[in-house]
Amino acid sequence: MFEGPAFEEGEQWRALTRIKVRTEPSIKAPQLDDKVIDKGEIFFVAEKRRAKIPTGDKHRMYLRLAAGKGWVFDLGVAGEWYGKPIAQPVYEDEPGDGSDPFSDMGDAVREMFR
Repeated sequence: MFEGPAFEEGEQWRALTRIKVRTEPSIKAPQLDDKVIDKGEIFFVAEKRRAKIPTGDKHRMYLRLAAGKGWVFDLGVAGEWYGKPIAQPVYEDEPGDGSDPFSDMGDAVREMFR
């Protein structure tokens, strides 16, 4: 699991599988200190860079993590995930998993009960 600061800014993304955190925005870059983002984990992206060379018919996005160092990709680079989405943006209006009893309420009301 990738640990970052308690408060993060940036775009929220969700890992669709376990993703290795890399040192640079390159599929050839080494893994950063054995760090990974686990399947289902939400992470914050501070910067996005589009790959110059496509994977199949898609251009990979390199995603710089807002929680300090490291980069991940939005498309898989090997095995069964090659060329398939391994991370996706999380949208504010996305339905929750049912674990938040206040998920249908607005943010202001939700915060009153926390």
